[in-house]
Amino acid sequence: VGIAVGIARNRPPIRRPWLLLLAAWSLYQLANVPWALFPRATGRPLPYPSAVDWLYWAAYAVIAAALFSLIRTRGRDRGGVIDALVVTAGLSILVYAFLIHPYIQQEGLPVAARMASTAYPLLDLLLVGSLAILAFTRGPRPPSFWLLCSAVVIQLLCDVGYAFGLLDGTFGPGSPSHLGWIVSYGAYAAAALHPSMRRLTAAGQADPGISPLR
Repeated sequence: VGIAVGIARNRPPIRRPWLLLLAAWSLYQLANVPWALFPRATGRPLPYPSAVDWLYWAAYAVIAAALFSLIRTRGRDRGGVIDALVVTAGLSILVYAFLIHPYIQQEGLPVAARMASTAYPLLDLLLVGSLAILAFTRGPRPPSFWLLCSAVVIQLLCDVGYAFGLLDGTFGPGSPSHLGWIVSYGAYAAAALHPSMRRLTAAGQADPGISPLR
């Protein structure tokens, strides 16, 4: 709701990135309802993988598309892209070692569940790459920019906590990741509601200087 209100109230010059974020948020809510209610209604865990996982995967892809769409409005910066890819490549080694490889080696895990469990870290890497490019390339950095980046970072940290919790069997209702995801959703909404969101996609707003992260 917050993202939709922000788009309607602030009227960004280029709406595509924000509309994609709104679509991703809608997919998340469609997935969250059965994910939360199915176990309570049936007394059984949600099948894994299920259609809910496809909704989550689609949401990840749409968020990445929103970030790349936002990047395109900020002009070209090959140096920033290269820096971002180097960072992403380094993190991908850690993701494989700690989040993907354990699932591959886990005995007794069905093939479908094994593939689904590795899909989430891979999609997180997609978000890492798109966020890194956004952060390392030139462009305006108003409050809305930092709120958006914070939303993605919090989401990624919660996903990591969720993955480790599943591996060691500690994830459950009331886990810190639940609160973190709610905070992340709020940060997405705040990024859209802040008036400075117009500057992120305003034509001709590219900053010719070097990114502060480089």
